[in-house]
Amino acid sequence: MGDRNLGIIVVHHKTPTMLEECLERIARFVPESKICVVDTAPDKTFVDELCNRFANVEIIETANHSLANAVNVGLLRHHTPFVVHMNADVYVEAETFDHLMRPFVDPAVAMTGPIFLTGEGVRQQHGPFYEPNFWGLSAAGQRAVSWLSGALQVIRKSAIQVVGGMDTSLRFYNEDVEWCYRLRQSGYKCLLIPTRVTHIGGSSTPDAPRFLVEGYRGAMQVSRRYRPPWFRVLHSLIVKMEANVRKRTARQEQQRKAYSDIADMFRKKTFNESPFGRTLDDSKIIE
Repeated sequence: MGDRNLGIIVVHHKTPTMLEECLERIARFVPESKICVVDTAPDKTFVDELCNRFANVEIIETANHSLANAVNVGLLRHHTPFVVHMNADVYVEAETFDHLMRPFVDPAVAMTGPIFLTGEGVRQQHGPFYEPNFWGLSAAGQRAVSWLSGALQVIRKSAIQVVGGMDTSLRFYNEDVEWCYRLRQSGYKCLLIPTRVTHIGGSSTPDAPRFLVEGYRGAMQVSRRYRPPWFRVLHSLIVKMEANVRKRTARQEQQRKAYSDIADMFRKKTFNESPFGRTLDDSKIIE
């Protein structure tokens, strides 16, 4: 499968130096691929410099609503059989896309994703329940998993036409998990591929309480849609206990405020109400 079968979406938010490194690597390793940068906080001077430096890169400006919205905006610009969406702080290697594209010879495969390393070269953590996916995964292997990190995903375009794009109601976190669950519910496979990329991570993520609140809200929304009743009850109980403890014991005032809001949300079951306004820069809660 050649570069021309691959459309690449790079989602960018205020990390220009990382974006330049990201694009340099893509242009070097898959020079014939179509690339678009979806910029959620464009700076005209930097955009002009970028266009002069990378002539084949299209810049799309959009509101900072959510990762899901930015990805969906990018999807509208690509008509290739396969699409990559990735964060601007992800650095691919020469073999990355070759390894990630190979499994698509199986028509049941809808999505592939790599193993992420931190800037220090340590494997990035996705939580204790994800850890067994790495056990016994050989360099030449692959593993069907429940979800793949949204920092970089390769998707079959025909599968997107079946299940739709990312869910924009999940404003920050969990949109990648939900998308994979939807694909798997439709009979597709999501494969973890043992090829490594660097993900700096957190480079454009604020520490405002609403981001933590949204993470817990989104996780519960995924549970409500895809998990059995007993799991949803257990999920809610564990979060309530955690939030009620941490709203009193967290070291930072912002964290105590966030956990207080989380406890209220789970008590009132207001899971359909995001703490964000029109954009991720706007808040519906007092911080």
